[in-house]
Amino acid sequence: MMNQTESKEDNKRTKILSAAQKCFTLHGFAKTTMEDIAKEVGMKAGSLYHYYDGKETIFRDVITHEADQMLHWLQQVVAKQKSVGRKILSYMSGRLEYFCKVANLLDVSIKVLVEVKPLLDKIYKAVMKREIVFLSGIIQQGIDDGQIRSCDSTRVADGILAVSESLKFKSIHSSSGVSATEVDFAATDRDVNYIVKLILEGLTISK
Repeated sequence: MMNQTESKEDNKRTKILSAAQKCFTLHGFAKTTMEDIAKEVGMKAGSLYHYYDGKETIFRDVITHEADQMLHWLQQVVAKQKSVGRKILSYMSGRLEYFCKVANLLDVSIKVLVEVKPLLDKIYKAVMKREIVFLSGIIQQGIDDGQIRSCDSTRVADGILAVSESLKFKSIHSSSGVSATEVDFAATDRDVNYIVKLILEGLTISK
């Protein structure tokens, strides 16, 4: 059971993350300082270090929160679709759309995305595991309903997500722009949809 001290700590961290997201939105990740975040929360910068050792770890927790929000939103998006094909395609387009939204919101530069990737790797792997479970569940439902042929749903889900991530980061690394907002993710979305459709065509049972 959570004691009063732990509850206060959690409430303070929630306020810090909310303030940090506001600062990242206003100033961008690179220009935001710990002093900016502390001022927004209404505390001294020195006290902020009691909770976080730097803005990078705050950024990590902001991204963790956004990942939870993304997965919840994607579940709602998928629930509106009927066929397994539409569910998967809407899921893949939706996750890229959400990534763009967060990149725009936090004004993250391509350089920062590359620099913080090692810091976010643990979160990334955890989120990917959750995505594989969710996506494989959609595929398994399609198998059970007779929409697609029998297959290893987990391997297919893993493969689809791997292709999507590869194309996304290829777009980021090959972009001539400075900000992630300048990356042509619309082209990435088209490429992902094209490949996913090819995979689905191979799995779909003809009627």
